[in-house]
Amino acid sequence: MTAWMVYHEFEDAEFCEHFKVIGFFRTREQARTVVRNLKRKPGFADHQRGFFVGRPTLNEAAWEEGFHTCLGDTTMPEPETPFGLASVLDFEIRESEDSLWHVLHSYVDQWNRTETKIIGLYSDLELARHAVKNLLKQPGFRSRPTGFQVDPVNLGEVAYENGF
Repeated sequence: MTAWMVYHEFEDAEFCEHFKVIGFFRTREQARTVVRNLKRKPGFADHQRGFFVGRPTLNEAAWEEGFHTCLGDTTMPEPETPFGLASVLDFEIRESEDSLWHVLHSYVDQWNRTETKIIGLYSDLELARHAVKNLLKQPGFRSRPTGFQVDPVNLGEVAYENGF
């Protein structure tokens, strides 16, 4: 099975990243049609170059290692692992009509900017959980265990269809 992903991303004047997953689609043409329609909507009309259409490799993590936050050439210290915080693995994850799950990680950094990393698209919930479990051991991710999301994918659903 293949799926096409549409997302929108832009950075505002305060260098804050705005990231939105628009949806997943069966064909590239369906994804492009959604982009054409959304470009006229409020918010999107001001950031038309922020759309991205791609075909993620199924059941492979696009992000397999940890990360460090840098300020110029200086690596910032990793925050201490918060005590007692549960990750997405400790909760029930909703079922997907199309048996696909999207994994991503988001957090707010020390400059109050949202950082988002797309992890991957999975055809099995256990594979998605396994990807999260592996990344929880990596720098950056291990100190932000609550930033993971495992979202059910329903092909053809459009988020933000009225703009933002």
